[in-house]
Amino acid sequence: WIIRDSDGNANEVKGEGVVGEQPILRPGESFNYSSFTPLQTECISNLKSEHVGSMEGSFGVAYWNPRDGGASYDLETSKSME
Repeated sequence: WIIRDSDGNANEVKGEGVVGEQPILRPGESFNYSSFTPLQTECISNLKSEHVGSMEGSFGVAYWNPRDGGASYDLETSKSME
């Protein structure tokens, strides 16, 4: 993940799992989570959020099936503005 604050400072975060989990989903199942990051930039008073920044990145996804063994790929996310 690339996390940017409103001053343009960027931090890269790498790790296994989503919020410390590596869910195994069966057909029809889903996984939801929430995430946040503290930002060091000054408050912008005309916005609802206390701080402004963005997050973007990808999730590693793997699947298995008995016919071909499966595959893995990266699922890119859209940029999230906070």
